[in-house]
Amino acid sequence: MINNLNTPRLMITTGRSLPNLSRGDTLDPLHMSIKTAMIARHINKRPGQPPWVKWSGLRRRASRHHGNPRFPNDPLASASCRLWNTSGQLVRESESVLVTSQISVQRHTPVERPWYKDEKVWYQTVLFSSLSTEEMAKIPRKERFMTHKYSCSSMSTRRKPTGIPREQFAFEYQPETDQQFANALAKARSDKRLTIDDGIELLTTGTDCLGIDPTRKEQVLEAADRRREAVVGDEVTFIANLNNNVTTACNTGCLFCNFKDRSEKFRSANTETHAGFTKTPAESRETVTAAATRGIYEVCSVSGLHPAFALNAEHREILKNSDRNDLNYRPPDAYDVNPQTYTDQISAMNIDGVHVHSMTPEEAYHAKRGTNWDYSEVYRRLQRAGLDTVPGTAAEILVDEVREVICPGKINSSGWVKAMEASAEVGLGMTATIMYGHIENEAHRIKHLDRVRDLQDRTGAITEFVPLSFVHQQTPLFERGMLEGGATPDEDELMIAVSRLYLDNIDHIQSSWVKYGDEMGLKMLNCGADDFMGTILSEEITKRAGGGFGQFRSFGEYVDMIDAIGRVPVERSTDYTKRRRIDPASPPFGPTIAPRADGTPMLN
Repeated sequence: MINNLNTPRLMITTGRSLPNLSRGDTLDPLHMSIKTAMIARHINKRPGQPPWVKWSGLRRRASRHHGNPRFPNDPLASASCRLWNTSGQLVRESESVLVTSQISVQRHTPVERPWYKDEKVWYQTVLFSSLSTEEMAKIPRKERFMTHKYSCSSMSTRRKPTGIPREQFAFEYQPETDQQFANALAKARSDKRLTIDDGIELLTTGTDCLGIDPTRKEQVLEAADRRREAVVGDEVTFIANLNNNVTTACNTGCLFCNFKDRSEKFRSANTETHAGFTKTPAESRETVTAAATRGIYEVCSVSGLHPAFALNAEHREILKNSDRNDLNYRPPDAYDVNPQTYTDQISAMNIDGVHVHSMTPEEAYHAKRGTNWDYSEVYRRLQRAGLDTVPGTAAEILVDEVREVICPGKINSSGWVKAMEASAEVGLGMTATIMYGHIENEAHRIKHLDRVRDLQDRTGAITEFVPLSFVHQQTPLFERGMLEGGATPDEDELMIAVSRLYLDNIDHIQSSWVKYGDEMGLKMLNCGADDFMGTILSEEITKRAGGGFGQFRSFGEYVDMIDAIGRVPVERSTDYTKRRRIDPASPPFGPTIAPRADGTPMLN
């Protein structure tokens, strides 16, 4: 109800005629809907002006009661929404407004709001509305923007929901821009470098409303697929590789991970059974040797941070003699199985010319803990032991406000970038990843892409970018109720597409069949991706998180699937410098570019 308010009014409508209301008039929400009007003060944007919500943000705030069963015929159920002042003049979309009061629903009681879950946000919104501009400026930005979490009123008729748990987390970074979707799409189509605002507009299909617009999504996918064709043509690459994870012992406590097992379970004094494992260097060598005879080109090794791990013998002496208790170190004799050192493991896998792809930034940090060594020194010693390239995992989301929730025990975003720069400095190639679809929003995803693009501008060492859709089923994030699921298929497609469009300095975008499955993975190859991962032979990380898309792929399966979508199957090396186009009409299909590969099928 609106009564005796001394504030200039702005009306929100979809074009239905509204009466010229005067100050003090009453608006009955049972007839007009709460979203039909709001009380607001118009403010001009000036240098130094606090970042109040813009037109599109106000429209989202106004739609907060979408789904209220008491208003089934809501006048804002269409996609169009306009702002009018009380003199009947249309307010320009570029202007800003400051919400200073919210209209309450008549006879509304917080207890009976099943369509709106967060009680606290409601009361904070009302509290904010009673403050002056000066008082409101003192409120932390992340609290001030808590009201950006409501689904768009047009979602029921056009837009499709995302899997982002917007109501759960009050992040500073929100998907709000000064850009328009049409302008961002035009820049993408003309091959111009995109800004963060452009990326957010494309990934959200427009921030004017929450949810994904199917028509706009297809426009983004089409632009990305054309860019893919211009950059790499119709080839779809894959690699003959093996995953050899050394240990699941880890105390980092990441909430997105179910690969690790608490290291206490691995100690000799423990009598509890567990499903974890640790391999000795001899066992790693045996595993890689067997795979090398089948023609693998690459071994990829990513492991938990076992407390007994050290970079080399020198590092172990430093750890053993340290009086610090924050180094996550125990001597090897405390455990049933001794993983020995990182250099021992790398040397063991460096056999028969197999390319060793290992040592993430997080592992590199573990390999220098307790010392004054920089990352360059660590990677230089690993390179001498046989390391060829570095996987850009452990990146997750390169925005610290997200990392503080999902992996507070890991290095921060700057630490990840610093480690990757150091690996490039000593001459190691690398990949980069993003793990999305958990608690982060679209702004975080684009800021992550921006950091990766900036890193590539400085190093030129990234050979491929790998979007990894979060598999949630058996992870602490899901089990603790912090989210209800992962990314939607629409989000997956847009993540691949916008990665292609935003990362204009990285040629190859990977579609992970382990994360997406075969059908969705193939679809991603028409959304901007051009690489289809590898044979793997053994996959543990996604499987332990609840993934169910298998652990290996044969060359025959790759050729059949890629040929079925009209593309050209190509066997590749890790760095893409060695490539072999495969004729689908000339079976049998097996690897040929690895030192011990002779074309024999790896798997039946």
